[in-house]
Amino acid sequence: PKSITNSRKRTLLYRALIAWNFYLVLMFPGWSMDISVNLFNDQTMQEMLCYGKGVLWGLRTLVVSRHNLQSFNNHLFTKLDKLTTINLSWNVFRSILDRCVWPQSLSLLNLSSSHLTKATLCLPKSLHVLDLSDNDLTLLNIELPLLTELYFSGNKFLSLRDGKLYLCLEVLSIRNNSLCSFSCDDLEGYNKLRVLEAGTNTFVCSCDFVAFMQDDMGHLLTLLDGSGAYVCESPDAVRGMPIVDARLSVFECHATLFLSLLCTSILMVFPVSGCLCYNCDALWYLKITWVWLRRPVLKRDDRWLRCLCNQYHRTLFVLSQNFVRSYWCGYEAALKLLEPIAKETIPKRFHKLLKVSIQRPEFSALSLRLFLSDLTT
Repeated sequence: PKSITNSRKRTLLYRALIAWNFYLVLMFPGWSMDISVNLFNDQTMQEMLCYGKGVLWGLRTLVVSRHNLQSFNNHLFTKLDKLTTINLSWNVFRSILDRCVWPQSLSLLNLSSSHLTKATLCLPKSLHVLDLSDNDLTLLNIELPLLTELYFSGNKFLSLRDGKLYLCLEVLSIRNNSLCSFSCDDLEGYNKLRVLEAGTNTFVCSCDFVAFMQDDMGHLLTLLDGSGAYVCESPDAVRGMPIVDARLSVFECHATLFLSLLCTSILMVFPVSGCLCYNCDALWYLKITWVWLRRPVLKRDDRWLRCLCNQYHRTLFVLSQNFVRSYWCGYEAALKLLEPIAKETIPKRFHKLLKVSIQRPEFSALSLRLFLSDLTT
């Protein structure tokens, strides 16, 4: 069939390509083999590397990118003692072994865009450069003491890893992850770090983080992607704004203190208000005000005045024209002028007034003249 014929042609072509690379590697020690962008599968890869027998003894750089490799067969490289660089990016490994054996000469490993979900101790300790960009990693707690460059942009890291795991690290790229912030304390373990690339993350612009980025970052590290790549995701007041331009209010920077003061003030209002109300007879004034509001205009009916006299020791009188013309006003004027009032002329319902008139003290002639003088003035 035609499909089988095409498959055989591809196989022959791959083998011819492999043979040509073998020739170059054997004839020119230190040669690099780049067979990217093909359709190699796991079987083809094993055939090309002679099942790990170390035939390509002079190979230094191997690039097998953009294939269909699914199995991470590190044993294929174990006997390649001069191999320093392996590029296995853009494959579909998804996972790697827990432990592996690598040639001691290996210093650069590229596993970017390989659908990895977990990094294990399979990573060689001899690495100087490691690229794990564009995978689905959330954690990398593996000690790599010789590592100088680490690239894991495009993953799902929430924070910076402990710098003590990478004592020699000089370049760190962690763009496009889920970082919320980082501080001077987070960078403290990276003793040799000089270049950082951490833009395009979901930064929460707290006061401390903004102050660190604006005042301290420029003195500590070089931002490879520029300060404009560091943009606030929250709070809403500065969303979408570069961190170097963000300005937060005093309340946002000291929200806890403000809330504490507010709660304390609210708690103090109630006892202070209660004390003032008790000492200033606020309840009595409220009752009187309520009565006054219900009777905004004094009517001829004098029953509400009698009610006030009977219920309260302090009485607030609002004099209107109707009141002044009423007979009640006559009784009040008689008291002011100190004229005797006949008991028979006072209605029984005004018993308070009757009591006042009976208990009125006697005045001397001099006191009477002074009292009347005060009234006229």
